[in-house]
Amino acid sequence: MRYIKPLKKVILTGTKAMLSSAMRHSVNNHASPPSNSKEYPILFMHGFMGFSERSVMNVKLFDYFNGVKTILEQMGYRVFTPSINPLASIQDRSNQWLGCIDDILEQTSSEKVHIIAHSQGAIDARVLATPIAHHCSTPHSGELYGQGYGDYIASITSIAGPHMGSPLADTSYDDEDNELMLDFVNFVAMMTGSTPKRARLTLDSLSHQYMTEVFNPAMKVPNSIPCYTVTGNPSGKKDISAMFDLTWQKIMDTALEDGGGENDGFVPLSSARFDSCNAKIPGTDRPQWQHLGDVKADHIALIGIPPESDSKTQFSHLPLFVGLAQQIDRCFIEHIQLALQNDGEWQRRSQTA
Repeated sequence: MRYIKPLKKVILTGTKAMLSSAMRHSVNNHASPPSNSKEYPILFMHGFMGFSERSVMNVKLFDYFNGVKTILEQMGYRVFTPSINPLASIQDRSNQWLGCIDDILEQTSSEKVHIIAHSQGAIDARVLATPIAHHCSTPHSGELYGQGYGDYIASITSIAGPHMGSPLADTSYDDEDNELMLDFVNFVAMMTGSTPKRARLTLDSLSHQYMTEVFNPAMKVPNSIPCYTVTGNPSGKKDISAMFDLTWQKIMDTALEDGGGENDGFVPLSSARFDSCNAKIPGTDRPQWQHLGDVKADHIALIGIPPESDSKTQFSHLPLFVGLAQQIDRCFIEHIQLALQNDGEWQRRSQTA
């Protein structure tokens, strides 16, 4: 299979990542101090190949958002990174996330949560916020209904969310890209401990056709909830990890009208930016969905996999997430405006200057 050599690179990189992470935890393994912040807690939602952490003998070596929870808690934020079944149906995933929100609200006595979601997690977040009366069909699991939890969501930040789908999910088993698609599905199944069939069924719900023609017309986040997007936009194969060498080129070669073009190895820029949503925040001219910027990172480098010490681009994800937390922090944004740079860092300027 064409993914054999890339998979070897990914496995070796993952091993180094676990060792690097373990060393960091051995040096800085003290518990974060409890936060007294009145700011809403932050729920991080993982994506298609999601997991909360990887451990050996009860020692955490690696987590999906790779150190983000630790650094934000040390800054005083209340952060939650639960894990759900990444290959369940959209409805089942949103039901599981709903339970996570209930637990967080009870634990923190908060009225709302901020959501920061990567990849498919951003699609799940939209289902959570959509009113119950909204529904649509799904490729394999019947009707999909909104969860009606908009009143409990303070904001949604989407990182590489496939809001317009991905052409990888539109690929048929019978066309010339059969082997590439099978390799990718098998890799997803291996990473999640599932089966290739289950991975393929889940991938179907992220197709460009399904998202644009069925999901998006039905699943509407109430326009009272501000939403933000961040996209990965590598400047060529030199910025792409081994896992996405082939898929990046496949999407680059796909016509723009079919959802292709510039991409992060899995999600096209046009899909992650969600420019087609034209809703406004009530009483303002401010768009509900605000694009914060593109960064030179592929789909998994955005969340720190592999760590920057092993990345070809030396992209550091932690400044990206620190800025994302600050730009939804009501105390912080009263005084500072942030502008995302393509290296994942932020340019700050005082509003009072």
